[in-house]
Amino acid sequence: MNCYTTIEEVSSELSLTVGLSVIEAISREIDALCMRHFYTRSGIEYYTPADNKTLFLNDVLSISELVIDSAIAGTYTEKWTEDEDFVLSPFSEWPKVRLDVLPWGDYAFPVDQFRAVKITGVWGYGDGESVSPWTASGITGTLADAADTSMAISAEDVIETGDTLLIGSEQVFVTAVTTNDSKIATVERGMNGTTAAAHSAAACSVAAYPPDLKRAALWFVRNESTAAARAGYESQRAGDYSYKLQSPKSLDEVKKRILGRFIKL
Repeated sequence: MNCYTTIEEVSSELSLTVGLSVIEAISREIDALCMRHFYTRSGIEYYTPADNKTLFLNDVLSISELVIDSAIAGTYTEKWTEDEDFVLSPFSEWPKVRLDVLPWGDYAFPVDQFRAVKITGVWGYGDGESVSPWTASGITGTLADAADTSMAISAEDVIETGDTLLIGSEQVFVTAVTTNDSKIATVERGMNGTTAAAHSAAACSVAAYPPDLKRAALWFVRNESTAAARAGYESQRAGDYSYKLQSPKSLDEVKKRILGRFIKL
């Protein structure tokens, strides 16, 4: 699960009560409309180069390893170093979407070689402003071991149901927060390619997304939760009381206008 708004935000901003499954479904719809995901995922991606000097990437925030299968044997023994063998662009902006071989280096991509490039990195749009889209929460969390799902937190009025947290190098998803003095958050462990581990009073950061994206998520929740959105009214007339149902295409156009700047071209 990765949600672009929270149960508490929906309640305070819209005075609505919805389940996490609704928010998660809307968040995935946003990803589909924008043709990218905004949460961050640690992992490996493979590419088949169409050019020997340039490679277009899915949204990536940082790369920890790039290796090439130069022997065409699935061994990936040729390791490249960022800023020595390649650079990422756009410069000073995130996410990165292009990789260029440096002209003074010794390497070139093997053109049309299937899955020749193996990249380990942090993938996703993030907040669109930084390499590490996380906001310090000011609280700490404790998890006894890799299987523990009841995280003891130092304060309960900071994180919200639907937040994704970074604790150490692990991402956890908050499915519930207590409203009494027990200070417990129920979490799903090892999210988005990270590894579950024990944590003792470790600092927690909250996943950061673009403000416009969060507003769009709230707009979609409101429209999913109102009678007009469910009925799909486009127009109605008094007197004989006729109405015209809004087409799915019209709804999609509205959504695209709201998310316009995030849609991947």
